Formats: sequence, C-alpha cells, structure tokens
Amino acid sequence: MRFMANKNDLRLTSISLLANLVTAGFFAVIGLLVGPISQQFGIELTSVTKQFSWLTGCYLVGSVVTFFLLDYVSTRTMLLIYTGVILLAAVCAVFNTSYALLPVILGVIGLLSGIAICIAGTIISRVWKHKHQQVAMLSQDVAFNIGGVIFPFTAAYILATGMAWGFSYVVAALALIVVLYLVVISSFEFESKPPHGEEEKVKTELNSSVVLAGIFLFLVVVSKYIIVVWLPNYAETYLDATTLQSGELIAQVFAVALVGSIIGTILIAKVNLTLFVATAVLIGFVSSLQFTKMPDLGGLTLMVSIFGLSLAVLWNGFVAYGVALLHRPSHKHVSYIIFCGGAGATITPLVSGIFVESYGVSAVLDVVAALYGIVFLTIVVHGIALKIKTG
Repeated sequence: MRFMANKNDLRLTSISLLANLVTAGFFAVIGLLVGPISQQFGIELTSVTKQFSWLTGCYLVGSVVTFFLLDYVSTRTMLLIYTGVILLAAVCAVFNTSYALLPVILGVIGLLSGIAICIAGTIISRVWKHKHQQVAMLSQDVAFNIGGVIFPFTAAYILATGMAWGFSYVVAALALIVVLYLVVISSFEFESKPPHGEEEKVKTELNSSVVLAGIFLFLVVVSKYIIVVWLPNYAETYLDATTLQSGELIAQVFAVALVGSIIGTILIAKVNLTLFVATAVLIGFVSSLQFTKMPDLGGLTLMVSIFGLSLAVLWNGFVAYGVALLHRPSHKHVSYIIFCGGAGATITPLVSGIFVESYGVSAVLDVVAALYGIVFLTIVVHGIALKIKTG
C-alpha cells in the first residue's frame, strides 16, 4: 500500500474531483432553470422539462460510449475535448436565442459529462490502490454533493439579478479552466500498456464483485429516484404537508447525504469496505421501511434524515466495491457500473409512474425498502461466499 502521494497523483485526483463538482453544477439546477427557459422562449413548463431529458439521457449514453471510446482515444485527449467543448456549450447557453438549439446544448453537456465521470472513476481506480483508492472514490461523491449545495444557490442569485439562465452553466464550467491546466501539466503514465500477455486479461477481467456492484447501484439509484419523485406527493397526500414542507423533505435528503459522504470518506480509511457498504445499505433499509408507518410529518422527516446517511454509499461507493479486488481496473469496469446507475435514473420516473397507477404512492415507497433489503442480503451472502472461497 502506498503511503505517500506524488504531485502528479494529486493533480490527477483533483481532475477527477473537479469533474464531479462541475457535473453537479449542470444537474442540480435543473428545477431552477425550467421557469426562466420557459419565459425566455415562451414555451410551456412541461415542454421545457422534457428537454432536460436530453441532458440526463445523453449522460447515460456517455457512460456507454466511454466503454469503447478509451480503447481508441487517450484520456488526456478526451479530457481536453471535454473541457473545451463544455466551456463552449456553456457560453452558447448564454447567447442562444433558438429553442431548437437548446436540446443540442443540453445533449452535448450530458454526453461529455457522462464520459468525464467515467474517466474520473477510471483515473481514481488506476492511480490509487487499496484504502487510498476507496477514500478517493468516495471523495468524488463529496465533491458532487458540494456542487449540489453550492450551484443551486449560485444559480438562484444569477436568476434573481436578472441575468440569463445560461450564466449558471458558465459559472459551473469555470472550474474546467483549472481542469484544463491540470490536464496539460499532468502525466497520464497509468495509461501505459500492461506487461506482455496481460493486456487481454485487462480488457476482459470480470468478477462477481464488478457484476454485483452494477446491479446494486441500479437498485439503489432506482430507490433514490423513487423517493425524489414520490415522497413529496406522499407527504402532501397522507400527512397534509404543504408544497414547501414536501420540498424541504427532499432538501433534507441531500443535505444529510453530503454530511454522510464526508463522514463516509473518513470512515472508509479505517473500516472494511464491505462492512461499510453493508452498514450504509442496512441504514437505508431500516429507515425506508418506516416511511409509510410514520403518523406525522415530523416522524417522516426524521426517517428521511436517517435515510440520507445511506446515500454515503452511492455511485462511487459501489464503484469502489466493484473494483476493489481487481488487480488492474479499466475504464470498462467503471463505465459498466456507472451505466447501471444511469439506467436506474433513466427508467425510474416512467416505471414508478406505472407502478403508482396500479398500486398507489404508498406502495411505491415500500418498494424502496424491498430493494434495499435485497441489496443488503446479497452483499452479506456474497461477502460470506468470498470468505469461503479465499479460505
């Protein structure tokens, strides 16, 4: 295990963290931008909201593209393209006067963001090993959550001063100037080909941890978005919450998730990764099991706050879980896991809506507990099986 990091390792890690921070700046402000875009182009709110599916959908496509792309394009080249094109797209968002061009701008940002997040996870998995790798992986979630707190406030200020909505994207993209500088001065020697005879193994190596990590992330992301989409409706329908109070419930989830990700980054340096992941998932299971059993809004708020701690293990927590036992993780492993999470985020609004039509909003919240329970039991069984296998 490496105990000292060289400057190049720290630069590469900073690139990964900043990519996560910037991505949060594009996704966390969607709800704030729908209104101003609607007013600018004179389009209905629902139509504008649908346009943001280009952002989320192309993000998913980006994770698929990365699976193949880095076989042909170097990481440095792709990062240079990412920084340059995203900065250009953000500027275009400010001066764009054509509604037809909006999905193009959002699609480009989504696609390159998906590629960048996969690259960020690949860099972390290749530069660091063992505990350092796990800490660095979870630090990406901290960076994303920090962006999720900072950029909505920034966007709100920009909009309040009467500036064009696109400036919120420019502010987020400004951090890419630092990324561009770090890419230019950094060495990407980790991309060098493996020893003779090992290259094919690197391309095809797959174990149960990688496969399960993707499945776990899919199920947990589905659970998360069920809560984001349906918890406010449940609070208003069954607990007489106001719109403001139901919105605060979701804000509470993400605020606690930020705290949880910071605590998780500290804890993962001291505890077993599987134990850490299992504990976080168990917290999610126990708290979500109580959602529909709370008699008042105060009780639900408490359970939601506890549930937020479980989000300390989400995207990068499961990436770390998946690649922990791999000798030489590749972009394919990271892309697969992130793709699973993106697929969960993409299908949840539609599938959960169909489910609610048949069984009701209360039942869909119980699905969250069921999915977390499945993930917890599988982690435990898999951990026992690995111990038996390794003796």
